[in-house]
Amino acid sequence: MISRTSSIQRARKIPLWVLANPGLIHGASQALALATYHQAQRWSILLEGGPGTLQAPAGVTLHQLAAQCVCCQGALPLRVTLARIIRLEQPQRIVLELTHTEHLSRTIELLQSGSFGEHLRYEISPLI
Repeated sequence: MISRTSSIQRARKIPLWVLANPGLIHGASQALALATYHQAQRWSILLEGGPGTLQAPAGVTLHQLAAQCVCCQGALPLRVTLARIIRLEQPQRIVLELTHTEHLSRTIELLQSGSFGEHLRYEISPLI
């Protein structure tokens, strides 16, 4: 039997999309394009790499991570940034947009394990 508390906690999980976008290096963000169509929601977008000159529309917070594998060298910055977003911003959706996708399955495992698994609900994005 599932307790009422656990079903309430599940309902509060933040949807997470992981987008694979090698074009991000050149400033073409799929996540920012998607966010412009969902302006009624609060989004947090994490960009791995990118030009550093992207601007987020209203209601969207934009965080940039260094251009490195987020499951290896970039795991700590990813974890710290995600924890801050969950705790302080409490967005309605989080999008992680990656330029390096060699370890995509390990990155998704990292995001579904431990305390992130309690707060995030991984969903297949509409662009994969």
